Amino acid sequence: MASQLQFVGRRLPRNQVVDAAKGIAIILMVLGHITGGLLAAKVLSGGGFGPGLYAGLYLFHMPAFMLLSGLFLEGSLGRRGIAAFAADRIGTLYLPAILWTSITFASLVAFQPFVHTRPNAGMIVAAFYSPKSEFWFLSTLLYLSIGYALLRLIRVPAAALLAACLVTFLIIGDAESNIAGHFAWWGMWLFSVVILRGAVDERLPALPVPGMAA
Repeated sequence: MASQLQFVGRRLPRNQVVDAAKGIAIILMVLGHITGGLLAAKVLSGGGFGPGLYAGLYLFHMPAFMLLSGLFLEGSLGRRGIAAFAADRIGTLYLPAILWTSITFASLVAFQPFVHTRPNAGMIVAAFYSPKSEFWFLSTLLYLSIGYALLRLIRVPAAALLAACLVTFLIIGDAESNIAGHFAWWGMWLFSVVILRGAVDERLPALPVPGMAA
């Protein structure tokens, strides 16, 4: 695996640029959901600026989340090992997806007269297995991350995964209704930044862990 810093049980300070980028992406995500809701409720006209704003927001903010996730994928796997890495992914992606889907369902039931989305028990069932569930980003990132970890165990390089995703998407050309196309599309974003991060790390000198003697 690409060289990484050895943290020796200590955490380096959080990267404020990455945190700021995540914050901006979250704001854009919320704005995208609000815009979609206003369009569905006919508050915004389908012939005005609303559809363009909605499409533009979704074109940018979800790929941004996947790119930011890919920045630390290889490093997290290298530090933790596959078992701890998988457990961490389940705790930070799978369980929150189920929790927030349940909260969303309960909220839709409680506020049904005031929302345009009808509650459906199928959304809770889908949260347990489907990469296209209500909180699909968490589920998709979970499957891609664990799949990446398993393939890295048998020395499959990230470049090969990126190439496979690219070819699959070019053949299928559908990231919405086709599961393979869905994974291929989002895998391209995730694995491309893994490769870029690895290339940058290889060209940077090893940095000392703060507080440790050289």
